[in-house]
Amino acid sequence: MAKLSRLYTKKQIDTIRQELIDKHGNNCAICKKPRQSFKKNLSVDHSHKTGRIRGLLCYRCNKFRVGRQTIETCREVLEYLLKYDVEDKK
Repeated sequence: MAKLSRLYTKKQIDTIRQELIDKHGNNCAICKKPRQSFKKNLSVDHSHKTGRIRGLLCYRCNKFRVGRQTIETCREVLEYLLKYDVEDKK
């Protein structure tokens, strides 16, 4: 598992954070809420598998929406929800 602090220096992370703020605004990349609506700074989200930085996320989206999800686990959840959503409409 690639920990961000093992892959980048604090200065590099701060530079990347500022680049993401400049590029996308100081908003969570998922829920789009501004940084000012949270007590904590937005997290620099990254892949724990590759270490690749993806974007800035609020604590809630980082912990509960993304967490340690993979594309496969997200597909499984989506298929599950779609199945029952379609059945509910019958």
